[in-house]
Amino acid sequence: MKRKLNKKRVAIATFLLLVAILALFTVIRGEMKNSGNEKISNSKEISKDKNNNDNTNSEEVFEMANSDKTVESGIKAVKRLESKNITEIQEEINDIKRKKEENESKDKNKKVDYSTLFENSVIMGDSRAEGLTEYEILSGSSVVAYKGRTTVEAKDDVSTVVDLSPSNVIMTYGMNDLELYSNPKDFIKSYEKLIKEVQSKLPSSKIYLTSIFPVQQKAINKQPMLKNLDSFNIALENMCSELGIRYINVGTLDSKYYEPDGIHFLPSAYKLWLNSMVSQMNL
Repeated sequence: MKRKLNKKRVAIATFLLLVAILALFTVIRGEMKNSGNEKISNSKEISKDKNNNDNTNSEEVFEMANSDKTVESGIKAVKRLESKNITEIQEEINDIKRKKEENESKDKNKKVDYSTLFENSVIMGDSRAEGLTEYEILSGSSVVAYKGRTTVEAKDDVSTVVDLSPSNVIMTYGMNDLELYSNPKDFIKSYEKLIKEVQSKLPSSKIYLTSIFPVQQKAINKQPMLKNLDSFNIALENMCSELGIRYINVGTLDSKYYEPDGIHFLPSAYKLWLNSMVSQMNL
């Protein structure tokens, strides 16, 4: 008898933990909904609580997790669960898990409107950034990038960026500079000149610099200068710290996202790149 009681207590404790996790999950999702939807959700919950005094099921618990009275409702639910057996409690736990997984799946598959997110931003860069418009992920008003561009040649693009009057300017240079400069110091000097020119023309715009995406080993074998990529990234980060500019570390990419040359990206890589920017820029 005591062992059965302990098992039941463990089941109820597990149930409570899942409700708490679900509540946290839905609170985060709820921040993206408007207040009108929240009021409708709360009114439905209050009505359901009044009409179901003696019956607690997984649907009720799921609604409670979306309510502002989650804790209070959760206590009521636990009291009702005391009259249920372990099998019934386990069934409800499984049902809550299923609903949580369904919601996570919906969020993961939700289409992101990058054009809207970057409508007040301009990405300056080389052929890698140019792919954003070539694959029609962003419009031409959000990307000023050309094949082979270095920080020196990018000065010719400043007037175009100024005409677009962006709130944010994101610079993504470095790949071609690796072949142009033998050491990161010269690269940084050139980059600083570009940054200061943009700042002088767009004093109200925020400037961001991204790290240089790594290349694959086969690309380094063909172009040995690319092996200096890591030292260039370190120099970039230090420069941003000194100038008070936000540095965006884009990290690395799996080999499946690269073109055969080991340098350029397949279309699927660009959304990962943009997601990194969105997250670190708080767009």
